[in-house]
Amino acid sequence: MNDDDYDWDSAWKTFDKQTKAKRKTGQAGPAPRYGRGIPKYESDPVRDQIRRDENLILNAWTSTKFTTNGLIGVALLLFFFVVVIGPPPSDGRCTLPWC
Repeated sequence: MNDDDYDWDSAWKTFDKQTKAKRKTGQAGPAPRYGRGIPKYESDPVRDQIRRDENLILNAWTSTKFTTNGLIGVALLLFFFVVVIGPPPSDGRCTLPWC
């Protein structure tokens, strides 16, 4: 049978009627499940070590202590540049526009 000769409209109507009838009688069954979320893997020491290392790094990177210490470090660096190093020399050696 050629694909051009097939009546897709009547085929769809027949399919739709059959599925509606199955839904009404309860023959359709439960909804399909496409997985359990987190897949279960076999225990592998190398894979477990990699996961532990990744969790350690991610937990350290996203912790509030890391953020607080980073902000303190930035503030100290800014203080060092502004107060300790000071402005550029004013004796004509600086060629930048803001000197």
